[in-house]
Amino acid sequence: RDLKAHLRWTQQQSESRRRAAVNEMMRQRAAEVARS
Repeated sequence: RDLKAHLRWTQQQSESRRRAAVNEMMRQRAAEVARS
């Protein structure tokens, strides 16, 4: 198993997870703003 490829894959996974969390946060905030 190539360590560099594994590290790159792990980095991509954490990056996409973080981006999804940010998107979810923004969506909830937008929903709250729309409600008020």
